[in-house]
Amino acid sequence: MSHFSNAVSAALDELGWSQTHLSELSGIPRPQVNRYARGTSSVEVASLEKLISVLPPPYDGSILQAYLRDLTPLKYGHLVEFSRGSYVREEPSELPSGLDPELRSVLVRLAFLALRHTEIRDLLASLLRVLSEKN
Repeated sequence: MSHFSNAVSAALDELGWSQTHLSELSGIPRPQVNRYARGTSSVEVASLEKLISVLPPPYDGSILQAYLRDLTPLKYGHLVEFSRGSYVREEPSELPSGLDPELRSVLVRLAFLALRHTEIRDLLASLLRVLSEKN
């Protein structure tokens, strides 16, 4: 199973949500939610945005981190390992206010990676748009 599928399954279990409930909230068809939870389908950015927009903190950050871990080659895995309370000296000012601290930490690290990688920059811009709408 992928990190992403483990994170989706854990979020559903901990929140007490069914796949049907997550499907209804996110607008993602239930069979697709099932494939994400089983790890038999890769997630597209549009679906990632939908999931993050409906999941409460800290599950939104866990889902994002798991998605990034699955995309990252093993030798660069340390770049997307985040832990609670990780500290970055300078935060980007574009982050929405009121974010869960763990999600904020993930986004800050992602912002620094985005400086070097356009595909991460595009993902970050898309996620920031969703999070701004959510808050």
